[in-house]
Amino acid sequence: MSRLHTVRRTSINSAAATTILLILVSLARHTIAQALTGNDECPCLPADHFRNHDHSEETITEFESVVGLSIDPTQYGIGCLPHDTNAVQCSDANDCTTIVPLPADCDKSFCKRSWCFVDPENCSRLSNPSTLFKGRYYSYATCGELDSFTYTERLRSLKGRTFQVGYNSNSGGWKGAHNPSGSFAVNKQWTGPAVDFIHEAALEAGFTVNMTQPPEWLREKSKEFFGNSNFDFCVYATSLGYLDFCVASFFITEKR
Repeated sequence: MSRLHTVRRTSINSAAATTILLILVSLARHTIAQALTGNDECPCLPADHFRNHDHSEETITEFESVVGLSIDPTQYGIGCLPHDTNAVQCSDANDCTTIVPLPADCDKSFCKRSWCFVDPENCSRLSNPSTLFKGRYYSYATCGELDSFTYTERLRSLKGRTFQVGYNSNSGGWKGAHNPSGSFAVNKQWTGPAVDFIHEAALEAGFTVNMTQPPEWLREKSKEFFGNSNFDFCVYATSLGYLDFCVASFFITEKR
């Protein structure tokens, strides 16, 4: 092969390598830019979107206590970033790893995960309402992250609460709940998988269950709307707020 051919081939290879490098750099820049703005089907909202949003003194106070004074509220939630890494609520994230057994509400993996504020009407990915800013929605999914924050917050919201619960007795209780004294009995004779489940959930999440009988005068109203069974009665009482929920194995019917 002549020296001229070798030089030409080397020049062509160098040009090709340069072109490929430029393409890769361009793709990398596009990927980084897209990673910061979220998924195209659920884009992060820019800071300008919230420029005219006024926040109450109560909101700012809560933000400072939960997130901290060192974080700029105007940049919080803007773009796919781990916004909570240095937040007050994450200051004890490492302490959780030393607790045995690990409390259910001690999962603070969200502290190092990226998220941003999104428009729920322009988002086909999972999003949830903000617990700090009314009217705002956040999404971990658009940043390619799992949302452990919502799960942790839901567990935390249960801790210390007392729920008024109606217990319905299934036949035998082998699939739901059973008590020899029948539905709405207030005693310690409840058995069955549904009973075990709610009691274990109460222990894990730290809430209290108060066995409650719905007011008897409400039964006639329940019959008008639902039916004659105690299960209908329990669901009806729950729908009106006399109970928080019912424990038993339920069938879905046309009315309930």
